[in-house]
Amino acid sequence: MLLLLACYWLVANQSSQPKVNKLTFAVSGEVVRSGVFITDKELTLGEAILLAGGFSAEAKIDNLNLAEKISNYQHIIVTANKSISTPGQGIDRDAVSKTNINEATVQELDLLPGIGPALAAKIIDSRPYSSLEDLDKVSGISTNVLSNIQELIEF
Repeated sequence: MLLLLACYWLVANQSSQPKVNKLTFAVSGEVVRSGVFITDKELTLGEAILLAGGFSAEAKIDNLNLAEKISNYQHIIVTANKSISTPGQGIDRDAVSKTNINEATVQELDLLPGIGPALAAKIIDSRPYSSLEDLDKVSGISTNVLSNIQELIEF
């Protein structure tokens, strides 16, 4: 009977504690403060931009759906207002894109989770890459880092 009560207590206490899921995302381009952000709640694109200090004066905003939910490990790039866009298309390719591992600067690579300036420099020194397997050969890149950035990069 005591064992049954102990099991019941464990189950009751585990279910009453909310699970905290981390949302990691990067914001760069025409925002006040570019960087990688981590939060424990779901965010919309508008809320993510607010965490980055808001739009700069040059930001192209009419093509963005600020109510759209962002996903884990998403890299949001806000472009400059250089061309006419079509409103209502959600997050378009001009606004959000993957980081090209073969063309990114140290600062752009540094925005990726787990990549600091030193590792970014190693990545640049070992270019070109055509796959994650190529990138895995860079000293200092762990399997965990590769897993975290695979949806954020392109070759």
